[in-house]
Amino acid sequence: NANITRAQFGAMIARALNLQTTEETYYKDTVGKWYEDEIQALYEAGITESPGKFNPSEPLTRQHAAAFMYRVMEYTGYEVNLLNSKLDYRDSTEISNEFKEAIKVLKELEIMEGDLNNKFLPKEYLTRAQMAKILKRTLTTVEFM
Repeated sequence: NANITRAQFGAMIARALNLQTTEETYYKDTVGKWYEDEIQALYEAGITESPGKFNPSEPLTRQHAAAFMYRVMEYTGYEVNLLNSKLDYRDSTEISNEFKEAIKVLKELEIMEGDLNNKFLPKEYLTRAQMAKILKRTLTTVEFM
């Protein structure tokens, strides 16, 4: 139930997709760290788009995790056909606009869901257990597992 950091989550995604880096490190706050190559590979693949810093030691929010998983789907070429997609969580107004599409997609595909009170909790931190669940569901959906 521990929170997962942005670096840990990013490294797991990069390794799951077997991403490799070919360029100089973009994020200066990852230079020399154990996850430097993985985060750079995510950047080169377009899976992370953060301008400036990556903030690797920060805990990852649920809405940021949704964005990562959505971009993984885009990277793999998975075509999303949203038929019934709507954002009807009780706390939908708390979701930043830039993450709404990703959250709709993940909800419809049953990759990432809200709690028993129909709240998404977008600014709550993602736990390691939740990470394992959504990463496995995403990789299964895009047929990487």
